[in-house]
Amino acid sequence: MMKALKVVICVISFVTALVFAGTSDMTEQVIYTMPTETYHDIKETLTVNGDSPSDYEIAMFYLKNK
Repeated sequence: MMKALKVVICVISFVTALVFAGTSDMTEQVIYTMPTETYHDIKETLTVNGDSPSDYEIAMFYLKNK
């Protein structure tokens, strides 16, 4: 029983790591290919009460509003 539980936990951890890595790579690729002016415009648009958005939020906004 414990061996099966360890396997399940390892699989879940592995899949979580892959999802995190994929999201990170996608965000970096979008930010890297985005024009600098566009990046700054989106960052200014999404800034709320002085809190800057994350690169992930900027990348998602860019992809939705291409």
